[in-house]
Amino acid sequence: MNSLVWLRALVLSAAAVALTGCDKSVPISNIAQHIDSLDEGSKIREIERLIKENLGQHPELVKALLEIQPENLRRHAIVIFIRRLSERNAQAGLDAAGRLPAGNLRTNAYNDVFQVMPSSEWLESLNKVKREGLPEELDAAISGVRHGVDRIPAEDAISVAKAFADSYSDVAESAAAHAGRQASSEPNKNFLEVAGTLPIEEAKAYLGGVVFGQLNVAPASAADFWKTIPPELMPGGQVHMEIAESWATRDPRAALDWAGKLSGSASISSQAAGVAMISWLRRDFVAASTWAKEHSPQNQRTVAIASVINFLLSKNDTVGAGEWLPLIGDPASRERMAARISDGVSSNR
Repeated sequence: MNSLVWLRALVLSAAAVALTGCDKSVPISNIAQHIDSLDEGSKIREIERLIKENLGQHPELVKALLEIQPENLRRHAIVIFIRRLSERNAQAGLDAAGRLPAGNLRTNAYNDVFQVMPSSEWLESLNKVKREGLPEELDAAISGVRHGVDRIPAEDAISVAKAFADSYSDVAESAAAHAGRQASSEPNKNFLEVAGTLPIEEAKAYLGGVVFGQLNVAPASAADFWKTIPPELMPGGQVHMEIAESWATRDPRAALDWAGKLSGSASISSQAAGVAMISWLRRDFVAASTWAKEHSPQNQRTVAIASVINFLLSKNDTVGAGEWLPLIGDPASRERMAARISDGVSSNR
């Protein structure tokens, strides 16, 4: 009985193959016509099979795939082909991408190739695209490298950051930031020493990566490390605000205490305290507003009360915001917040 079941299954399988036309040898030059003859449910699977079968003859395969109709199926076939070929041989993938007609299909192919290309080949390959005078393809390739950076080890990312610093600074900084994020959890790592081996902008990006890597697991550690960074290597952007906001979700009082002790300009301290307060108010308005009114230290009282007012205004509670206004001691700050409340009243009429 088992033999009969097996034989029946074999016959049915052979009949299915005969009906769909799949799983048979197809000359590369006839691929488009062959795909067109299949039912819709079989086309994608057959395209994948034929690409795998003929990948070694990629110059001819490019031409054949470009003849597939309709356009959406042709695009799908090219995407599969470029990715499969690039995973096997990135330089062959780059050559195949260059054979595609100009337009989105080709620029997307360049992006895909560089995403999977070994990092050791990036610089030479980018320079090759640059020499060929293909600005759109170069932008797509650089974008692919920036995505590809996220898959390489920290040591390789440091090498990329150094090699790319002079010619492709965006890539170099992305690589440095990735290396910092990956290294952020390593115990006893001398991050400042590693940063010292990098050009200045890449060093800033690396240290920023360390800070953001630590923020996800230990905001207090990120805050402590941030204070050790020399001014000339301080990461750009608003890292102090990111630290305060992240820390406030776990321990708002500690985040506010840290913000109040920040050195540098008063605006840095106020910005950090402000985002910490807003984060706390969103989660526990009663506790946060009570702290602002009754426990905030003198150097943070204005920003704490102003944060409560801003939070209430975001809820369209102009009456409640007005009740907090007299608690602001600084006349200039009180006047600015009064104007903001007045604007809120006008916009709600």
